[in-house]
Amino acid sequence: ADLDQLAQVCAEYGIAVVEDAAESLGSWFDGRHVGHHGQVCCLSVQNGTLVSAGEGGFAATDDVRIAARVAAMAGCYDGAFKRHFAAPEAAVFAEIEQGLYPSYGLQMSNVVAAVLKPQFSVLESRVAEVNSKCTRFATQFKKRIEGVLGTDICVSVPDSPSLSRPSRTCFLVLVGFNGDIAPQFLSIARRRGIPLQVDKVLCDGNRSSHSGYYNSLGRLSRFPAASVGSTPQLFFVRLTRGLHG
Repeated sequence: ADLDQLAQVCAEYGIAVVEDAAESLGSWFDGRHVGHHGQVCCLSVQNGTLVSAGEGGFAATDDVRIAARVAAMAGCYDGAFKRHFAAPEAAVFAEIEQGLYPSYGLQMSNVVAAVLKPQFSVLESRVAEVNSKCTRFATQFKKRIEGVLGTDICVSVPDSPSLSRPSRTCFLVLVGFNGDIAPQFLSIARRRGIPLQVDKVLCDGNRSSHSGYYNSLGRLSRFPAASVGSTPQLFFVRLTRGLHG
């Protein structure tokens, strides 16, 4: 999606943008890190993410009022919070003193924060590592699976938009099948120790009724015609184990 255009439209209509960037840490779009197009972005630190603490996540914003409200509802402030530190943004914290925001007791512990902080200094090297792993895995995966199933399958790794720099913490490919051989495909992959899962069916049935999918996927447009009595199918297939760690 064109995030700049999306942010502009939302601004015109007074719509607040909260970016769900849960697994996008390290991804860039048009020179900016994903998460900078809205008022708030939410990131995950679950297992498998580039910056991991085992569970949980955090919100990032440059709006001090939103930051104070999020912190208050997470349970970072009690009624006597001013005794523990100076609060220069008095107007912001006045809302907390009035008890306008409930505490849900979801604050991050100091131990988790201490585990996370040093990981940010190696974020770029981790991005380079997972992107390299994804490229190598995709090349070998395509070569071997097409070598086994031949013209009954066509594998395409989706390209990233020209303005983006992805952080490929998971492996996702587009797979076209001739006939009902998806179970055989998954079985072959699992026997080789590759835990794959069909993530989403993009089209299923008569190719002519789904021509938009095929026409928009250049490398899959050469997918051979289905044999008599078979049905062309197109799936997103993902690796169930992350590429980081």
